[in-house]
Amino acid sequence: MNKQNIKISFIIPCFNEENNIQKTIKEIFNLSSKYTQKKIELIIVDDGSTDRTYEKIKVHKLVRKFQHKNNMGIGAAYKTGLKMAKGKYVIMIPGDNSHPTTSIEPIINNIEKSDIIIPFTTKKGKRSIIRFFLSKTFTFFLNYYFKLNIRYFNGTVLHKRSILNEIEINSDGFDYQAEILVKLILKGFSYKEVEVIINERREGESKAVSFTNGIKILRNLVKLKKSL
Repeated sequence: MNKQNIKISFIIPCFNEENNIQKTIKEIFNLSSKYTQKKIELIIVDDGSTDRTYEKIKVHKLVRKFQHKNNMGIGAAYKTGLKMAKGKYVIMIPGDNSHPTTSIEPIINNIEKSDIIIPFTTKKGKRSIIRFFLSKTFTFFLNYYFKLNIRYFNGTVLHKRSILNEIEINSDGFDYQAEILVKLILKGFSYKEVEVIINERREGESKAVSFTNGIKILRNLVKLKKSL
């Protein structure tokens, strides 16, 4: 594929997703067949998996891939993928098979309408009370601190790749996307929110919710506020 013609770069960070990564890749390939006019590339970053995730990735010849020797965090994996990306637009899709093509299509369908497309989610099934509470609290404090009105900061956000060169991304953790959105929106880049539906992961456990992650996120929020 001519790299100059790539429209969308899908960055797929994954950590210990041997039971999900092949299904995730299949979903993206299914999506690409519906948008043949929008050439895509898949970039998978294995963030130091200790299972057979990378073995499952290696069999796909059409996928660009990179392997971190150690687990560095989803934000670090995203930044690695971003350095490899050639598309006009970039979007992160987690490797846990929680995003069917129907959840990505509303984002792609709005691709030319704004600098940033921000999905807010309607989940199938029920989230744990703790995860729901943490998500709502995180969103409230971000909007309060930075005088924003965003429904959801941690989704599969699509950006024009060029605007990401306007900021420095410091976070290596789960709050990396929130940092990106705050910095870009405060710089005046346009955004559009779209509703999507995602599934609960079918295999394995989410790595996002933990006390340690919560402390790191709060610390990074304070740093971000001071830096602006």
